[in-house]
Amino acid sequence: NISNDINMERAPWTDEESSQLVVGLSELGRDFAGIHNQYVKSRSVQQIQNRVGKRSSLPERHKENIDAALAKYNADNNISNDINMERAPWTDEESSQLVVGLSELGRDFAGIHNQYVKSRSVQQIQNRVGKRSSLPERHKENIDAALAKYNADNNISNDIN
Repeated sequence: NISNDINMERAPWTDEESSQLVVGLSELGRDFAGIHNQYVKSRSVQQIQNRVGKRSSLPERHKENIDAALAKYNADNNISNDINMERAPWTDEESSQLVVGLSELGRDFAGIHNQYVKSRSVQQIQNRVGKRSSLPERHKENIDAALAKYNADNNISNDIN
């Protein structure tokens, strides 16, 4: 209903938008694009991400609702909390699942998270692939081979992996 991003950015969040955000978080976790598309179309993906990321500055009831929704999603999907995920080194199993996901889905990092590596956030998966040059050689080679396989299977030019 809002005609442009400028108006969207300045309008305060309504109770309805906040409620829909909570439902989206409990169903989709941190898939902010999915939440925008399915639950809160009146807000941009960036606004949704900012609202969740900066929830400590929100009224207590909104903060608690967001925290509870994320906790529900994590529990329903056997995901440890983000703080622990971010600090833990990647396991061989996670690395193997990432390679399978890349070979099946290419650079669909949200899809890889949802289907193959639920123990890592979409951002962690994206970072792992993007910074593969700093990984041990076997992991780098496996990621490169998986992307090449996906590109070949889907007739995609691999000018840029």
